[in-house]
Amino acid sequence: MLILDPRSPPPTGFALFNLGFRPFFLAAALWAVLAMALWGLALAQPFAVLPLTHAWHGHEMLFGYAVAVIAGFLLTAARNWTGVRTPQDLPLAAMLALWAAPRLFLPFAPPDLLPLLAAADVGFDLLLAVVLARTLWHNPANRLIFPSLLLLLALANLAWWLAMLGLWPAGHAMGVALGQGAVIGVLLVMGVRVAPFFIEKRLNVPVTARVPARAYRTGAVLYALLLLAGVFGVPWLESGLAAALGLLAVWVLWRWYAPGLWREPLLWVLWLAGVWLVLGLGLVAMGQAADHAGLAGAARHALLAGGVGLATVGMMARVTLGHTGRAVYPAPRGTLPAFLLVLAGAVLRVLAPVLDPAALAWAAPLAALLWGVAFILFLAVYAPMLLRARIDGKPG
Repeated sequence: MLILDPRSPPPTGFALFNLGFRPFFLAAALWAVLAMALWGLALAQPFAVLPLTHAWHGHEMLFGYAVAVIAGFLLTAARNWTGVRTPQDLPLAAMLALWAAPRLFLPFAPPDLLPLLAAADVGFDLLLAVVLARTLWHNPANRLIFPSLLLLLALANLAWWLAMLGLWPAGHAMGVALGQGAVIGVLLVMGVRVAPFFIEKRLNVPVTARVPARAYRTGAVLYALLLLAGVFGVPWLESGLAAALGLLAVWVLWRWYAPGLWREPLLWVLWLAGVWLVLGLGLVAMGQAADHAGLAGAARHALLAGGVGLATVGMMARVTLGHTGRAVYPAPRGTLPAFLLVLAGAVLRVLAPVLDPAALAWAAPLAALLWGVAFILFLAVYAPMLLRARIDGKPG
């Protein structure tokens, strides 16, 4: 186990593999642009360039984009929490290659290559869980929750790949459901720890003391039960748990709110991610109670396009600024339009089909376009920061 040496000289020049957030945030944003462009073309027939399916789209947004953001955040945060060195340089580049291989080859891979891609994809999730478990072993507050959720993510990915390999037809739905639950679970834990702290630190309001720890523990129990109810198909229980968790989330967001929040995009983007979580939970409750397939689809995209989308782009911007030695506030030019485009894409994708089911034919490709442009803007602002050494001369 390597402990960080404060006497080590700061890196200079090209810095992509100095710390986990750099390559994985860059890869996540690049993949968001490329995957959304391909998906938009696939939806806008007859301009499809590849035979992409909804199974591919759901998998890549979860196990491609979202997992890359989670990997970048946790590989960076775990080092800060413990002082233990996480992979960098060649080992970090190898992890990135393991993540990238299934992304790049899956759309046109021949059947005999699929087992290798499955091994690489699930192997990356397992490797990330092992690295985090090793790094956090002496950190009681974090050593169980993150590795456990990453193992659940690996299990979900395995289920999806078993369906791709023709070994378990139900694996697609099971894998996406478990994967969605694991990704949102990781982001909820991250958000609860950082969002109120960021608001408090910037606005000088005692936000963290407003919500007792037992409220978060109650939310964790409700979320775990909700995930189980969804996996095992108990609609009435899923509806009730979603409603209860949504009401708790409303109360927490109200306690987190502070005057001045809307002046800082890096604050409201995380707070609005919570609002989308509430909206998604409300749609889950209504959809399951009414057995309405349209509401179920809207709920999924509210949670993922809205909640996960805003949370991840906000986290990437905040972490990149802080860990490259730059001032976090005010947000750099281009950040606000990127956030607004992600938000607009979520609104369009969720609300248009609810108001008019026929609108999905044009709303989904347009929402994909908005997401793609959002991450082009993100890359224009943040890619140079991710590629270059810290401006304050410190390692990282």
